[in-house]
Amino acid sequence: DVFVQDSFDTCHRAHASIVSIPELLPSYAGLLLEEEIQGLLQALTPTHPSLAVIGGAKFSTKEPVLAMLLEKYDKVFVGGALANDFLKASGQEVGESIVSIADPARVKNLLANPKLVLPIDSVTKNDQILDQGPGTIALLANLAQKAKTILWNGPLGNYENGFVDATDAFAYAVANSSSHSIIGGGDTVAAIENLGLLPHFSFVSTGGGAMLDFLAKGTLPGIEALDKYTI
Repeated sequence: DVFVQDSFDTCHRAHASIVSIPELLPSYAGLLLEEEIQGLLQALTPTHPSLAVIGGAKFSTKEPVLAMLLEKYDKVFVGGALANDFLKASGQEVGESIVSIADPARVKNLLANPKLVLPIDSVTKNDQILDQGPGTIALLANLAQKAKTILWNGPLGNYENGFVDATDAFAYAVANSSSHSIIGGGDTVAAIENLGLLPHFSFVSTGGGAMLDFLAKGTLPGIEALDKYTI
């Protein structure tokens, strides 16, 4: 008997079924896992100029990958509710928008990096940020047109509640660019698939959290557990 790990999207979890079974059997990477590793290794060595776009929420879960991206990419755009933490830390009005409970010092540490790009549209104190505005959509389209590598994980607005304009617009911008495009995250992939644009993207990861963890750490517990597998 042998153990073949072919579920990349669970490899970031140190569960018994992922890291303990390989201790009992000869264990190897399946074809999908090999494809994921090679595809994401390309994301770690982007062709310049490069653009990374990270949406979603929860600064604490995104901080490690943002720190890595700011080292390797020329521009790193932060969207979705995640951007609200940065906007608030920079002294901008976020109104009634969702803001995570994040250490302001840690947010400001990343905010000081000149590669970080934030939304440029503004709101009043009684407003709520639910999507990117026209100025930010145009900014992203311009960045996508210039980039040779684009990495994208996470919707740019409150996608599940119908605020899809920025996510859809950026999907079209990337699809129409000549970049090597790498995407991941269930909502992001679903949005692109709904538009019929998936064939226009270079690499589609099956992982969301697994993708972000791999990018931040260069490996995952489920990969490390396999016999003779070195990245």
